[in-house]
Order: sequence, then C-alpha cells, then structure tokens
Amino acid sequence: MNADGSAQANLTDDPNSEDNFAAWSHDGTRIAWAQTAHEFGDSEIFSMAADGSDRRDLSNDPAYADSDPDWSPDGSLITWARAVSGSDDYDIWVMHADGTNQTQLTTGADFDGYPAFSPDGTKIAFTRSNGGLGDIYVMNADGSNQTNLTNDPDTDDFAPSWSPDGTHIAYSRDGEIYSMDSDGGNPVDLTNDATGYEYGPAWSHDGTKIAYTRWEGLEYSEVWSMHADGSGQANLTNDPLTEDTWPTWSADDQRFAFTRIVYPPPPPDLEIWTMNADGSGQYALTANSLYDTKPVWSPDGTKIAFSRIDQTGQIYMMNADGSGEVNLSDDPSVFDQNPTWSPDGSHIAFSKIGRASCRERV
Repeated sequence: MNADGSAQANLTDDPNSEDNFAAWSHDGTRIAWAQTAHEFGDSEIFSMAADGSDRRDLSNDPAYADSDPDWSPDGSLITWARAVSGSDDYDIWVMHADGTNQTQLTTGADFDGYPAFSPDGTKIAFTRSNGGLGDIYVMNADGSNQTNLTNDPDTDDFAPSWSPDGTHIAYSRDGEIYSMDSDGGNPVDLTNDATGYEYGPAWSHDGTKIAYTRWEGLEYSEVWSMHADGSGQANLTNDPLTEDTWPTWSADDQRFAFTRIVYPPPPPDLEIWTMNADGSGQYALTANSLYDTKPVWSPDGTKIAFSRIDQTGQIYMMNADGSGEVNLSDDPSVFDQNPTWSPDGSHIAFSKIGRASCRERV
C-alpha cells in the first residue's frame, strides 16, 4: 500500500452484512472470509481475488452458519466450521477453493471448530467440545482417521497451533501451554507453573521458540518466551504495573511487537511497544490517549500494522521504529480492526463492521 494510504479498495461494500475472519491464501492471490447477513442471520464463506474482483459465495446455503475458514498450503482447499443456523453444533467441512465438492468431515452433537491445516496440508487439527471441556483432535484432510490427541475428560484443551515444520502442536490447557507430537504423543506441560495463567502460544518462524501471554494476577499480564522444549522461560516485559499481551514475532525472529496497557490512572492506556527477542530494548512505538492494539509485522519486517480504537476503530501502519505513522482505513463512520498481511506483504486485509476491506501497497 502507499505510505499515504492511497490505492484503497473496499472489497465487500455491503451495509446489510457483517464480514469477518478474513484469511489469505498462501500465495496471496485470494481472500476467504465469513459473511453474516443481518436480515436472515445466516453466514456464508466467500472468497475473492486480492483486488476485490471475482467474488464467490462458496458455501452458498442459507440453512447453515459458516465460520473460521482456513486455506490448505497449496491453496486448493478451504476448511471451515459449519452449523445449522441457530445451533451451536458446529462440524468441520472442506471444499475446493472454487466452492465445489463440499464435504462434511466431522459429525455428531459436539462442537467442532477452529480448524487448522498442517504445514504440509495432509492433516487438520481442530478443537472438539461436548458442551463443556475441549480436546484437541487431528484428522486426515479427507476427514478420515479422526483422533483425539489430548483425550482427557478433566482438562480444557483448545486453540491448536502447528509448529512450522509440522512435527508438534502447541495448545492451551487449563492455564498452561502444552506441546505434543503431532500424533498426540509425548504431551509436555511447557510452562508448568500453577501460579500464573498462560495462553496464546505463538511459534517463532524457525520453530525454536514459543512466545505467550502469562497473567500474573487478576489485572496484570506479561509477555514470556521459552524454547520449544519449555526450557529457558523468560519474563520479557517484566513490568508489574502493566498488562502486556498479543506478542508477535518479527520476520527474522529478532524482535517482538506487543500491546502494553498501563494502569493506573483510569482509563487504561493501550500502546504498541517493541523489544528485542530477549526482552531488552523496550520502547513505545505509539504514545497517545487512544487504544492501540494487536500489532502485526509485515513479512519483510519493515512495517507494523495495528488497530487504533477511539470512538471508532481504524487500521494504522508505521515503520518498525514507530516513525511514518499512517491512518490507512481513515473512515470515522465505521469500525476497522484485526489487520493481517498477505504472505508477500503487498496487501492488508482487515475486519470492518458491515464490510471487509483491503488496501494495496504499490
């Protein structure tokens, strides 16, 4: 996108629907998302070209609510969660990228959601809950060989995250970060600390480390990191007067961007901060009375996109050192949030209440 926010392209300009859960194909040519029609309440999975053209209703069945699309690595398939409209009984489905050959992969009265393709595209991990606690399951991409990897009725397991090489899955269990082999073997409590609550594991790009958020009490949280085997746990932010969360790795794994919430006085002040991977060199990239949150690095590590919330939400971009701040969405009549970069760094998709949008850097 241009640094001045030009070359805008509103991709789904429909005031009668709400568009969310935008997901880029791995080659950066298409975007899948979930659209909910306000009048009927049903939701569908759509896809479109990165410039907003060739828009397709892929799931195309008003009897169902569709959500959580995820692309296969080669871009040929989309998996998603589907339920009968008005029901919480979601199942995992898969279809070709053009919407054909829709196939239900899971069945039953359980909630099956948050599907995630393995890096090689042969497996899908997902969360299954019977109305209470969850388990991590994995299955072949065709739905066969569904296997409960965690298989513990007394724990709540959710949010599986594949390691970059596909050999391990990190997940959240009862306030701890766990890792297991991709076949469910050798589950390990990586954080193993009953005094805090840990969640949101984020693998480094080289797969050697995991960052996460750890609550230190009822109000304050810190950004921690550890080696993939759980050793070397380090409190990186280490400030008991702030709430630090949403860590995101730079492309070279040398730095983090994160959200810092400062208390007191009220109201809390949310800013984007950055630091070295060892926690040194912390400094604020934004400084204002607004809410700046959910930073995401560009693939080349030169830019950071983030959400800024005041009366409305806007998508901003800045250089990695905090300079050159630009309001990209620049529309006070709508609420923009949750930016995500295309794999080649040429586009940003984000959620807009009532529509989804994209901006182009040329």
